[in-house]
Amino acid sequence: IIDAQYASSTLYVSTTMNNDPTMFGVNYVDGRIKGYPTHIKDFYVRCVAGNESYGNNDFIDNEDQTISDSATGLMWQKNDSEPSNWDGAVSECETATTASYTDWRLPNSKELQSILDYSRSPDTDSEAAIDPLFNSTSFLNEESITDWGYYWTSTTHVDNDDNGSNAAYVSFGRALGYMQNTILDVHGAGAQRSNDKLDVASEPGAQSATVNGVFYYKGPQGDILRENNKVRCVRNI
Repeated sequence: IIDAQYASSTLYVSTTMNNDPTMFGVNYVDGRIKGYPTHIKDFYVRCVAGNESYGNNDFIDNEDQTISDSATGLMWQKNDSEPSNWDGAVSECETATTASYTDWRLPNSKELQSILDYSRSPDTDSEAAIDPLFNSTSFLNEESITDWGYYWTSTTHVDNDDNGSNAAYVSFGRALGYMQNTILDVHGAGAQRSNDKLDVASEPGAQSATVNGVFYYKGPQGDILRENNKVRCVRNI
């Protein structure tokens, strides 16, 4: 029931798993966007016609620590914020006053996904998968490698039991997993996944591991869970 991945034409500019060529697909059962090895499984297909420029950004640096996207009518904070749990992320955006605006909010998953740059990745550019107009802070990930973060969205990710304790996040760095005692980029920079809003240790099915410190992981690909994800706020222009 969980395998309903639809193929896209977007190839990952790096590789996932064990150096596998990778395509980003959308799972219409769980709503996640992940990189999948292109040669080991079949995918559903839904074709499209029409506006080939859909999704192209039109960024303007307003030189006041904000960046506008004329393509979507959204204004973004140029700088990100340090990691927080989901409640903290919501509050941080609601109280933000960047460029003297007071109507900032935490972006929903579609809004945040709209500023991903799938032509970039940590492995190919040594930067986050976002236009270099934006400032993205790096950190040492669970493997002690320089990486870029998962970023919270305001979108609650409801599970099969209608439990709304999880929220979606978008990975502008490697989407890490822990498999066979090894940390891997299992789904690629540009993936959209989810984890518990407040306490990953209590998330059903979560397990702990110790590699350069304790972390939690879950699922068939051992998605690494981070209680505190990064924040970039948005407002309507």
